[in-house]
Amino acid sequence: GIPEADAAVIQFGRELLDQRRMSSATFAKAKQLFGDKGAMDLVAVMSTYAVSGFYAIAVDEHMPPGQPTMR
Repeated sequence: GIPEADAAVIQFGRELLDQRRMSSATFAKAKQLFGDKGAMDLVAVMSTYAVSGFYAIAVDEHMPPGQPTMR
């Protein structure tokens, strides 16, 4: 029930970050929707997000008390 482009980004992120492998079909869909540069921009944005998480883990960063946590 969400737009095709949003669903493609979600699938792309799940494969890249959770499964740690990218299917040809998912990458092809990203290229179709966003172009070659756009597909690679997705990789760049998602990898930057992941690296930021590593920094938070390294310095044992936590949300302030009373703030919701994301999982």
